[in-house]
Amino acid sequence: MDVAETLFHEKGFEQTSMDQIKTLVGMSKATLYNYFESKEELFLDVMHRFARDIMMRLYEELDPAADIVVTLQRFGEELLEFLCQPKIIAAQRVAFAESGRAKVGKDFYEYGPLQVRLQIAKYMQACMQLNKLRQDDPELTALYLLSLLQAEMQFPLLLEAVPVEQLPPVPVAVNRALAVFMRAYGI
Repeated sequence: MDVAETLFHEKGFEQTSMDQIKTLVGMSKATLYNYFESKEELFLDVMHRFARDIMMRLYEELDPAADIVVTLQRFGEELLEFLCQPKIIAAQRVAFAESGRAKVGKDFYEYGPLQVRLQIAKYMQACMQLNKLRQDDPELTALYLLSLLQAEMQFPLLLEAVPVEQLPPVPVAVNRALAVFMRAYGI
């Protein structure tokens, strides 16, 4: 996984081959294919590994009984700090670039963004039941929250459109996103 991660990062998905990976790892191609059916599967596992532990910890911190703004501020800051890491930005670029050529895009979406949205939707539903948010579709509410959180920082970083030092500090961007979100969904 470490070798594959390095190669995908340095060469990109298309230019990385299973032969290169197996040579650097020192195993046969058959052994490598016993673990991963395809390069796409290996790529998705590498990306999934990036996120799994961090995201599970973030979900556990989503306590509907706690103050919603404080909880979402902390969650938003940690989420953006994670999503805006150079390693994660690079992985997202590969997923976007390869999504038209293989089922990488669909699988990336189902492993990553969709799972994040579904987990946040559970929190949104619990907050709605506690009358901390107005009643609405929890999945759509989660989608809008995620979109607001990512709007100021993630896309400029993905596209290398704005130098990092010109982006707002993460807490400021999250605070502005939550102000809009709470005007739309707060009670």
